[in-house]
Amino acid sequence: MEVKVDLGRKDLSLLFKPYERIMVEYAWEEGVEPTGSGKLFRLVNERLPEGQTISRTSVIFAANRFKEKYGIWDCTEGTEKGGYRRLYFAKVTQSEAWKILARTFVLRVVEASGLSREELFLEEK
Repeated sequence: MEVKVDLGRKDLSLLFKPYERIMVEYAWEEGVEPTGSGKLFRLVNERLPEGQTISRTSVIFAANRFKEKYGIWDCTEGTEKGGYRRLYFAKVTQSEAWKILARTFVLRVVEASGLSREELFLEEK
């Protein structure tokens, strides 16, 4: 999972831009069916604060990133009248995504530090 982390933020905003947070929260809602980019685009723009909008292209790129880079979404693919279509859905739960992120973050910090896990996480006396 490759994400940028903004340590000045909290909750899912730590990891996602506002429109991306809306998308992942929606995918984790109970009973949500696989969703196409058109519906995601409308949903995001309805839920963004007054005066803010996001393009459908940005929604599509985010959905593809969630699937291909982050591994938290998957999709069914097919063709229909009008062309090619992907229907996106959450591949992991929110708690599973946090575990993947935390594990990956800790491993990368250890790797970048050049210290062993034991050295890095020893409490100072």
